[in-house]
Amino acid sequence: MSSGGQFPRSPDTSKAGALLEAASPARPDHPYLKRKGVAPVDALRELHVDDVARIIGYRPKANGEPLMGRALLAPVRVDDAVSTVEMIDESGRKSALAGGAKRGGYWPACDVPTAAGGPVLIAEGVATALSAHEATGVPAVAALSAGQLEAAARSIRSRCPDARLVILADVLKDTGEPDPRAVDAARAVGAVLAVPDFGP
Repeated sequence: MSSGGQFPRSPDTSKAGALLEAASPARPDHPYLKRKGVAPVDALRELHVDDVARIIGYRPKANGEPLMGRALLAPVRVDDAVSTVEMIDESGRKSALAGGAKRGGYWPACDVPTAAGGPVLIAEGVATALSAHEATGVPAVAALSAGQLEAAARSIRSRCPDARLVILADVLKDTGEPDPRAVDAARAVGAVLAVPDFGP
């Protein structure tokens, strides 16, 4: 599973391919990466939102707000092909390419060998996957939403049956408990659940 260079894709994902071909490698000075305290990897690209809009024919929005500035592009993989692209602007607003398949997809922060017998970390978002991979050197992927954690975990389990999967749970702001969707995902695939402890 390659994370850099060429991005294999299905014939119906030409807009995703066009975005990735027009994009450049993500730079360390991207405001979102700087704010999160993480470095870019080969699997992360960037392209100004004006160019994104020109290529895909509309300006991507998040909760009605248009994305602005330099957009990070995280190619989402389903069955080893790029199915859509997650876009993250300088303020952290996120939007996926309209019409792209996301179910069961994930963004790999690095190569994930199919014969991996060691751990594979599965996070909700790109920044968590990046920081976990950076801190541990262990392959990490992002499901790109809490609701996609189980489907992404099942995809990784199918692809890497001998891997020790670790679900990196976000915590609920009001209780500090792990997100139930992360708990369900861990149970569904026999994974370890890792829950952050931020102290008092």
